[in-house]
Amino acid sequence: MAFHQEFIGLESLPFADPSNIVIIENFVSREHLAEVLDYCLSITEWQSQSELGSDSIHTPEMIEQNSKKIFSIMQEYVDEVQRRVEFKFGRFLERTKPGIRKWNPGESQDVHADGETAAGWPAYNYIVDYGSIIYLNDEYEGGELFFPKYNIHIKPNPGTLVFFPSTNMYAHGVTEVKEGFRYTSPHFWIPVKSKILMEMAVMDGRE
Repeated sequence: MAFHQEFIGLESLPFADPSNIVIIENFVSREHLAEVLDYCLSITEWQSQSELGSDSIHTPEMIEQNSKKIFSIMQEYVDEVQRRVEFKFGRFLERTKPGIRKWNPGESQDVHADGETAAGWPAYNYIVDYGSIIYLNDEYEGGELFFPKYNIHIKPNPGTLVFFPSTNMYAHGVTEVKEGFRYTSPHFWIPVKSKILMEMAVMDGRE
């Protein structure tokens, strides 16, 4: 795994803690990784979940319909991600299902936080408090995950898990994929308490 890190100006970042960016290599076994990657290479059905229609997503429903075995393998790892995120940050999280994202040559992602705006205001999906990514291959150029506040740049090996908070303190981006196709399994984690509070607010609004 290519990894570069240099802390710059952290004194100006209150509550910043780069140790909250967790990197776990060999999270997925070689055997399972080979099976999942073979499945990725066979996928013909993708859909977009972005406003611009620029992303390629293979949903949990698609995976389960096409291969219950692959769905079961991936769900096992997603459940383990949940356990580790809960242990690290001390919060109970909503369970989620496995998905796959394909990054085509020319794709990149601007610096952003998954749960906050650049100014620290709640984003449209602000109940998302943590993000995680399982990396499935390395047959591509570019496509590095980076955290500019900490000058961290990561080109993970296949099977690596990375997870981190979704606040603006951990704003991140992805450099342009220059060549090849990049496959990941990203997930967003919602605290049980936040989900319950949102549901209570909706109920109060109906009364």
